[in-house]
Amino acid sequence: MEQVELMDEGKAECRCEMKQYSLNDAVIQMIVFALLCIMSLQPLVGLFTNLNVSTQQECLAKINAMFLRKSEWIRYLGYVSLVVAILAALLKYSFSLKDSFISPLKHKPWNICFLLLFLYVSISTFAIAPLLQQALNGEEYRYEGFFSIIAYAGFFALASLLTNERYKRIWMTFTVTVAVVLGECALYSYYSTNPILLTYMNRQVRSEGGYIAATFIQYNHYAYYLCMMVVMAAGLFLTEKKRVYRIVYLVFFGFLEYVLALNGTRGGYLAAIAGVIAITLFMLLRKETKKSSIVLVWVIFLIASLAASGVFLQRFSSIFADLGGVIENGDQEIGYGTGRWVLWKRSIQLIKYKPLVGYGTNMAFYAMAEIAQLADLPHNEYLQHTIDFGLVGISLYLGGLISLFASCLKKLKKLPAVNVILGCVVIAYAVSAFFGVTVVEVLPFFYISLGLVKWSGFESIAAE
Repeated sequence: MEQVELMDEGKAECRCEMKQYSLNDAVIQMIVFALLCIMSLQPLVGLFTNLNVSTQQECLAKINAMFLRKSEWIRYLGYVSLVVAILAALLKYSFSLKDSFISPLKHKPWNICFLLLFLYVSISTFAIAPLLQQALNGEEYRYEGFFSIIAYAGFFALASLLTNERYKRIWMTFTVTVAVVLGECALYSYYSTNPILLTYMNRQVRSEGGYIAATFIQYNHYAYYLCMMVVMAAGLFLTEKKRVYRIVYLVFFGFLEYVLALNGTRGGYLAAIAGVIAITLFMLLRKETKKSSIVLVWVIFLIASLAASGVFLQRFSSIFADLGGVIENGDQEIGYGTGRWVLWKRSIQLIKYKPLVGYGTNMAFYAMAEIAQLADLPHNEYLQHTIDFGLVGISLYLGGLISLFASCLKKLKKLPAVNVILGCVVIAYAVSAFFGVTVVEVLPFFYISLGLVKWSGFESIAAE
C-alpha cells in the first residue's frame, strides 16, 4: 500500500511539474512573440519625419538624427531580447547554469559556430581593432559596431526560443503587413508633388535618378529588406489553405514585388528571384502545393516587375552589359556593377595583408580608406566580414549557415512549412549580401528569420 501511495504521489508531483513547465513555456512563447512583433514595427520609425527643409545639409542632419533613433531602438530591443533569452534558458532548466548553456549547443553545430564567432568578435573588438570607439559604436549613418552585434545575437537567441508554429506564421503575416503599409507610404512620397512621408532619397526627382527608399537611409538598404518580405509573402501564399487569406497574401506579394522593381536595386531583385526559386522548388519537392499556385506566383512576379517597366528595364538591362564587361576586362579596374567590381578587387587585395584575423570589428571602411584608397565599403558582406574578422571569422559565420541548412535539407519533407519559408527568406538575404553592406535596420530581420528556422527535430537529425 505504501508503495502505491508513493507512486501516486510521484505521479502527482510529475504532473504538477509538467503543468508548471507548460505554463512557463506558454508565457515565454507569448513574450518572445510580442518582442518580435515590436521589432517588426521598426521600419515605420521616422515615417512622419518631415524632411522638406531648405538645404541638403539640414536634410542630412535630420536623417542622421532619425537613423540614430532607429539604431538605438534596435539596440535596446536587442539587449532586452538577449536578457529574455538567457532568463528563459535558465527557467527552462531550473536555473542550472550547465544545462542552460550546454543544452542549446548539443547536436547543433551552427549554434557552436555562432557562439565561437561572437566570442571571436569580442576579441576582435578589444584586442585587434585600432579604433575602439568606431569598433564599439560604428559611425554616422551606419551604427554597425560591437554594440549592434550584441543586439543581433539577442534577436537570434530570442527567435530560437519560438517553437510555436502558429505564432511564427502570425509573426510573418504581421511583418509582411507592416512592409505593405510602409510600401504604400513610400509610393505616396515617391509620386506626390509635395510629399510629407519621405527621406532624402525619396526627395530626389525621378528624372534625376532618385529611387524609392521609404524610411531607409539609402534605397539599396530598402531593397535588402524588401527582398525578404517578397519571399515571405510568396511562402505564406503557397502554404495557406483558406482562399481569402491566399488572395490577401498574393496581393501583398505582387505589391511588394512591384515596389522592389520600382526601387531599382539589382542585387535586391536578384535576391528576390533566388528566394522565390527556392520556395517554389522546395514546395514542389514537398508535394504540398499545387503546380498552378507556383505558376501563379511567377506570373504575378513577372507582371509586377513589368508594371515598373521604366525603372526595371533601365536598371536591369545593364546587368548583362556589366557581366560582358567583367568577362572582357576583368583584370582592369573599371566600375562595373555601380563601381562594385573595383571595390571587390581592392577588398581582395586588402584581405591579403591580414588574411587570418582581419583588421578588427567594423574596421572595413577604415581599412578601405586608409590602405585601399577607397572611402567606401566592399559592397559584399562576405568580403566585408573577411576584412573585419579574417578567415577565422568568415569560416565560423559560413560554417554556422551551412551546417544549419544542411540539417534543413536532410529532413526537408519533415520540416514544418513555416520553417521552410523562413529558410528561403534567409537564402534571399544571403544572396543580397553578395552585393550589399551590413545595415542595422535590416540585419535584425535576417537574424530573427535564422533563429526561427530552428526546429526541435534537429536533435534527432544530428543523432542519426
